[in-house]
Amino acid sequence: MAHVFTMALGPVQDFIAAARRTRDFWLGSRLLSELARSSGEEILKSPSNRLIFPHPERVGDGDATFTNKILAVVDSAPAELGAAIQAIVRARVEALRADAFRGLEGEKAAKRFFADRARLQIDDLIELQWASAEITADRPYAEARRLAEALLAGRKNTRDFLPVSWGDRVPKSAIDGQRESVIHEDLFDAKTGLGADHLFQSYRAGGTERLCGVSLLKRLGRHPHRKFEHQFLSTGHLAAWPLLERLEALPRDGELFSALRTAWQNFLNTALSLDVDLEDCKVYTRERGHSVIGAYDAGLLFESRLHDLIPTADPQVKGGPDKERKRTKAAELLKSLQPFLRLMGEAPRPYYAVLHADGDHMGKAIENIADPRIHCELSARLTEFAKNAAEIVETRHRGELILAGGDDVLALVPLHRCVACARELATTFKELLSDYRGSDGSSPTLSVGVGISHYLEPLTRAVLMAGNAEKRAKKDRNSLALTVDKRSGAPITVVGHWGELDAALDDFVELHVGDLVPDGLAFELRELARLLEGAPAADRQTLRNLVTAEAQRILGRKQPKRGSEAALSDETRGRLDAIYDRLDEKLILGADRLGDFADRMIVARLLAEAALQAQPVPTENSAKRGQR
Repeated sequence: MAHVFTMALGPVQDFIAAARRTRDFWLGSRLLSELARSSGEEILKSPSNRLIFPHPERVGDGDATFTNKILAVVDSAPAELGAAIQAIVRARVEALRADAFRGLEGEKAAKRFFADRARLQIDDLIELQWASAEITADRPYAEARRLAEALLAGRKNTRDFLPVSWGDRVPKSAIDGQRESVIHEDLFDAKTGLGADHLFQSYRAGGTERLCGVSLLKRLGRHPHRKFEHQFLSTGHLAAWPLLERLEALPRDGELFSALRTAWQNFLNTALSLDVDLEDCKVYTRERGHSVIGAYDAGLLFESRLHDLIPTADPQVKGGPDKERKRTKAAELLKSLQPFLRLMGEAPRPYYAVLHADGDHMGKAIENIADPRIHCELSARLTEFAKNAAEIVETRHRGELILAGGDDVLALVPLHRCVACARELATTFKELLSDYRGSDGSSPTLSVGVGISHYLEPLTRAVLMAGNAEKRAKKDRNSLALTVDKRSGAPITVVGHWGELDAALDDFVELHVGDLVPDGLAFELRELARLLEGAPAADRQTLRNLVTAEAQRILGRKQPKRGSEAALSDETRGRLDAIYDRLDEKLILGADRLGDFADRMIVARLLAEAALQAQPVPTENSAKRGQR
């Protein structure tokens, strides 16, 4: 007696996004992936069961990541299978918890760490719901699957909310504010506590950072198959990657390469002399490290990181001489880094991208599948896409893949690679899924949202911004949306279909990199476009004509190449006109095409600054921009 068995694990997005560091972010995704893998393995224990999603081949891949959804055709009794999966998931959670907390055992640690509270919080974390529908002569696979999915949706809406078995009058977690801290409050006391350095060494917590059991699991959890066994690329490293790419292109036998290696070693020697432990700043193995900075995270290239690296001499001393000592040592460490930054030509730009992608029309394609074998073939294509996504993000664009499961992708990407990475993901997805169509003839496509943030912005906010951009892209399907959130000014969002917005951004980047359009042009056009916002309908056409004429006047008086050329060339004017003409009135976010045109140029300007930093040889143009 065959049944369609469907299951969902939770929580998902909120749990993954609750992060202060990339480590929190990645381990949240890894935890859910491991539970989904264990569920798939339990289903496959019976040879008569057919796992559809995820594909059985992917379950055996130790580096694979998964979404929270399981779908199978089973001969096992669904109730028994559901109970078995529930037990295996609980056991897997316990094993992950024990592995993460094994360094916190012992009588001394028990006085500092509330292990029971942490265990109860973690046990209360995972939600698992399942539903099934029997396949009969009157209810074939497609109908049984629809019924099972409807039952699962109903089960989610009526899930049990039991009172929590933990709780106390102590501070909440600093990451999401939902659960109580499991680190003893006395440890944070300025006079009697451990001190910031020991807190980080023992709990990976900041000097004032309270962590609940779930947050601590993210901080201390490990994944032995990962290329970075105990560390993950920071947002600072991703922001600095354009400059790292420039350094990678230097001739190994050149004077500049040799000088950079020497300057970097001098910085490391200075850190050693100041008792600054950089072991936790290593992300690569020696064999896979960067050609210049070796195994170290490039976040060290930002001055704001250096003060936090200086250890506190006496945790019982607050302020006074110890504070001055830290300031003096930080200044000395920064001074030792300056020769390296001067040799590079400029400091790294502080922005990076979060990429969030999701498939379009997947529901229609699945609804049109009547045979579980064809559904399994579609799952195999999604497995291939997930493998390609890892290659695209991490190898070709040097990002950090957080999640690639089904039609979902979540990743951190260097700024100058974000559009190309998103486009390659969308193209690959469309090609792999082109054989599967809905009843209306539509085949799946990929919409991508990109959020561009300062590397010091809270990671939770950056991920949320990328998610909102992805929702905006999905509104029009087969689209790209970018949101830029600089520390000055309001966020800017641009959206457009593939082949239009990405092409316009590429054109704008090329114009900016070549200094073929002045930097101020976009901002003048943006201010001009604001005249149309809120204008009465009766005056709009007249005002639009005036704005258009003024825009042409602005273009006519602009002098590119830092004023060395009298006017924009005919070719440049033609390229700008072509970009403007391609704008889709249905997709623009502003009141008029001119405003959206200017926003795209502003976004592209930031992308161009990163592209300039990645150029093999620093140009006069890039050096001037880097000094701003």
